[in-house]
Amino acid sequence: MGFKPYSYLIFLLSDTSWDRSAFAERLKLKFSAPNIRIEATDQVTIMTIDSWSFRIYYNQDPSVVEESAEIAQEYAVDHVDQERIAACSRRLETSGDADPDMDYFNDVMIFLEWVEKEYQVAVYDGQEGFL
Repeated sequence: MGFKPYSYLIFLLSDTSWDRSAFAERLKLKFSAPNIRIEATDQVTIMTIDSWSFRIYYNQDPSVVEESAEIAQEYAVDHVDQERIAACSRRLETSGDADPDMDYFNDVMIFLEWVEKEYQVAVYDGQEGFL
């Protein structure tokens, strides 16, 4: 498995149900510039800026809770939400198209800040740990 740009695991810490269409609509309100398109299916929400795409997958596979426990034990030892991360059974998984000049870095950071503000989440970067 190769490097995936802008790859994050976003642990959904709340027990409330996840509404993908409401998520996409809220995302459209946040990113409403003419050069940005938001599309949602049952599997993925895609934010396209110009011709560059950032994908946000919803994952509630049974393996998520096992992986959450492993990640929490290894990387969230000092995190305030370690127990909630360990028990997490749902998450968002992101990836983006190649961005060698980091033209879309700020857009991804704005997305991460937004999702942290709007939802009860913990964001994990495989290279940096929990943000």
